[in-house]
Amino acid sequence: MKVFKYIKGASNKIIAHKVFTAESFLQRFFGLIFKNPLKDGEVLLIRNCTGIHTIGMRYSIDAVFIDGSGKVISAIKDIPPWRFTPYIRGARTVIEFRSGLLNNKMLNVGDRIIFV
Repeated sequence: MKVFKYIKGASNKIIAHKVFTAESFLQRFFGLIFKNPLKDGEVLLIRNCTGIHTIGMRYSIDAVFIDGSGKVISAIKDIPPWRFTPYIRGARTVIEFRSGLLNNKMLNVGDRIIFV
């Protein structure tokens, strides 16, 4: 997995200082399965993705779906293990967070995320 230093949101707040990317089919399919929960400041970025699952996971996550211009089009909080998100029309990228982090970061639909 590649690691970016951080990403910034619309208000120039640092959302994460460590961004792991899932690029291959297997990395995208397994995502955070078999991994320890993400820590503060860590996220998983999955490109070309319109929906995710938490099948096989042992903990909940938050997810943000982004369109091609970096605009947040959907934010789903506290997705429990063994669930599927709905298909998110227009989504191009998903960012997975530790559960509860979306509440703290005030990341909302309509915000833009910039990858630096």
